[in-house]
Amino acid sequence: MSRPKPVALGDVRLSVVRGPRADGLWYWRARRSGARDTLWSGWATREEAIAQAERLVSDGLPAPAPQLRADTLAELFAT
Repeated sequence: MSRPKPVALGDVRLSVVRGPRADGLWYWRARRSGARDTLWSGWATREEAIAQAERLVSDGLPAPAPQLRADTLAELFAT
């Protein structure tokens, strides 16, 4: 069984992380395009993962997590 190709749906990118399991499911991760925050992950068929990503897009993506920016340890501890 060959590894499924990544899928792009709007601002969501789906890719296989591991698998397949004995039941044929792959572990998928959905991330925002250009970001590293995980929007969803789980064991699914390609079709199930695409359906989950479509739900994420139709429901509206959550706001990105705020990025902490600190140039020194003192700035980091002050936040």
